[in-house]
Amino acid sequence: MSSSNNALKADLALVFISFVWGATFVVIKRALDDISPILFLAVRFLLAAALLALYFRRDWFPSRAHWKGGAIVGACLAIGYAFQTVGLAGTTPANAGFITGFYIPLVPLLMALVQRRLPSAAEGLGVLMATVGLVLLTLPAEGFSVRRGDILVLLGAISFAGQILFLAHYSKSIPYKVISFTQVAVSGVLASATFWWIDQPVKAVWGSSAVWIAVISTAVFATAVAFAVQSWAQAYATPTRTALIFALEPVFAWVTSYVMEGEILTPRAAVGALAIFAGIVLVELRGGK
Repeated sequence: MSSSNNALKADLALVFISFVWGATFVVIKRALDDISPILFLAVRFLLAAALLALYFRRDWFPSRAHWKGGAIVGACLAIGYAFQTVGLAGTTPANAGFITGFYIPLVPLLMALVQRRLPSAAEGLGVLMATVGLVLLTLPAEGFSVRRGDILVLLGAISFAGQILFLAHYSKSIPYKVISFTQVAVSGVLASATFWWIDQPVKAVWGSSAVWIAVISTAVFATAVAFAVQSWAQAYATPTRTALIFALEPVFAWVTSYVMEGEILTPRAAVGALAIFAGIVLVELRGGK
């Protein structure tokens, strides 16, 4: 199989992940009325780790050398979610969504600083178009004002950018089955160790159907499947391309909200969604696909 075919399949796999994450947004939002956010993440990631260990039962166990990579990627993931969740208490959901999206331009910027390698002109222009689109799609209609929680959410965005960069680095030397399990397991353990003091008060309505629908659907599809697929795909997709494709997540989140709750996209947000698509298409066409 040619490398170009693998690259195309990797891009399509990342689109699939964006769809899954965007599609589960409404389900998670409903569940958080009945369960604390970090506790939800702990249950979600630990269940996903158990599923991955079962599915990859012959290949999931990491060697001592592989633990380091998986632990670093998992720590970035857990820290990102923790900062984002704690920051939400001190800002608005609209601000949090807007700031979190800044991991998209952060990825090529951090890559240029760390690896001293600039993205291609097409990738740079595509990221710029997607970032402008993200601003139009997620910027609060009433304007943006900096709050204390916004700083924490920004730290979460930096952690998410780090997860993409570290995964791109380690996925080339660590089997995707191993690194997908270790990052999910480490995230689950860290969430389990911190929910009791981050989530105050701790809330869990275990009889809620919304909680179990969200836990099962996100553990299986948005965590076990998604991070296994991402771990494989990033061996063939650059960090910049990965971040660019992940800009589709809020677009898919709106599509799901429209189907399930009738949410209407404003004209400004619609232009933003089109700009995100245009940025991705630009990069794909420049890549000969």
